[in-house]
Amino acid sequence: MLMQVEPSFAKYFDGISTNAIEVIPTLELGVLVLTTEVGELRRTPLENMKLSINHAGVYAIGYFTDGASLQVSDAALIAAMRPKKSLSDALSHNWRNTALAALLLVTIVFSIYKWGIPAVADVSAKYVPDSWAQSIQTSVIADLDSKVCKPSNLSDMRQAELQAKFKALKLTAGALVQAAPQAELIFRDCKMVGPNAFNVGRETIVLTDEMVVFAETDDGIMGVLAHELGHLQADHVMRSILRYAGVGALSAVLLGDISTIVAAAPAFVMKNQYTQVFEREADASALARLKLANIPTKPLADMFRKLSMQGKNKDEAAESEHQDKKASNNKEWEWLFSHPDSAERAKVFDQ
Repeated sequence: MLMQVEPSFAKYFDGISTNAIEVIPTLELGVLVLTTEVGELRRTPLENMKLSINHAGVYAIGYFTDGASLQVSDAALIAAMRPKKSLSDALSHNWRNTALAALLLVTIVFSIYKWGIPAVADVSAKYVPDSWAQSIQTSVIADLDSKVCKPSNLSDMRQAELQAKFKALKLTAGALVQAAPQAELIFRDCKMVGPNAFNVGRETIVLTDEMVVFAETDDGIMGVLAHELGHLQADHVMRSILRYAGVGALSAVLLGDISTIVAAAPAFVMKNQYTQVFEREADASALARLKLANIPTKPLADMFRKLSMQGKNKDEAAESEHQDKKASNNKEWEWLFSHPDSAERAKVFDQ
């Protein structure tokens, strides 16, 4: 690009003398060339100059890094010398662009949370070595036993009865479910957790004494364990850990130095959503496994309905206080209590 000012001259000050030097400014590929009647005076890349332009854009002063300056009154040259606006400059001067950019950012972040992190985590879970999963399992069981649970109070005979039925259940296989011979069942007395069963890795299912009492029938207990085998078969524990880690990492990037409580909030919300999805997947697997094993599904439906009625009959204030106390004492175990509505789940097994 070559531009010459005609017929006007620009005024150049060398920063030492107060006398102005008339120069002819020329632009050559982003370089400002100043010449006089006797020859070239200097050439400077525009990026090394600071340009101050009046509102009308017909007068400007260019400042050189060595203290020299140039007074220009040619609108065409000033327009050519004006720095190109960056995207951030354009957005800052146009609220519509700013709003559009904000909406785009929210859409991208939401898409990452909703689809990106789950997809990456689920694929990555396939490459998590069993040794790592075993290490996590060992650590969780140790933490469980030291903070939440005690050895089971069930008799050896009762445990043996349930182990025998569980062995037959885990070997059940068909088009929709696979055998899980590696699955191990352990019993714990966990009054703090209450009636529950949960996976702690890729191999071990914990069944609480409280669940054995609550279920009332062995068919109901097998229904619960079939559900947990569904979690185990789909590798939900590893996938949940990787999803939660991915959400936490993205939250930290987006929120920077904000407090850890705020940074954990989106991870907590998304974690609950993922758990809902996994619970329904495990329910579908349990239904198929129970049918293959010729175990009635009605007892499990009755258990869910019983859970639903218990929740409705409790005094709301007392329940709120209980939940607050439980949450404050057992933050690390919150993921065990996130499930879909019990009445809704009962309908799946009410056959």
